[in-house]
Amino acid sequence: GSVNRDGGAILALYKLFTEPAAASLSIVHHYGIDYLLTCRGDGDYRYYIKQGGPNGLLSQLASGHVPPWLVALPPTGPESMVRVYKVVPDRSGK
Repeated sequence: GSVNRDGGAILALYKLFTEPAAASLSIVHHYGIDYLLTCRGDGDYRYYIKQGGPNGLLSQLASGHVPPWLVALPPTGPESMVRVYKVVPDRSGK
């Protein structure tokens, strides 16, 4: 569902990208997420990296460190700004 007016979902999205990968995985399971999408051009992207520090999931993804429960799909968009990651069920316990 849409997160732009659901306070709980907004907070979960914040935690998903700012928490370490292990904590993010529990959010993925809770919400039944199959894909993650990031866009380097989005203002929230920089905010989540700053808030999560070097161990946050988004910082790790931006550094090329993809946890084993995600698979990076080929980048798209101008300058490869958009990244899509597929949750791998057999590696996520899903």
